[in-house]
Amino acid sequence: MTQQPPPDFDTERQKTEEWVAAFAPVGRSEDEFTRAAEAAGFEVHVVARDGQVFGLRTKMSPQRIHVRVANGQITSTHGVF
Repeated sequence: MTQQPPPDFDTERQKTEEWVAAFAPVGRSEDEFTRAAEAAGFEVHVVARDGQVFGLRTKMSPQRIHVRVANGQITSTHGVF
């Protein structure tokens, strides 16, 4: 059975994407970004660190921000879900 997002999922995801765009995390430290994101009510999930790729979580959350990290710095953000 495929998980269906709640009715307000797209609205919440858009808020998360707007926050990420305004914060401009690429090039910032993972610690700095994680502290700021958590203070704003978001969850940060590292999907890759220094070339090692990790699995995605199966439960959808519009407040989750997926990031790639290299040498302690955010190199990219990916689908917010």
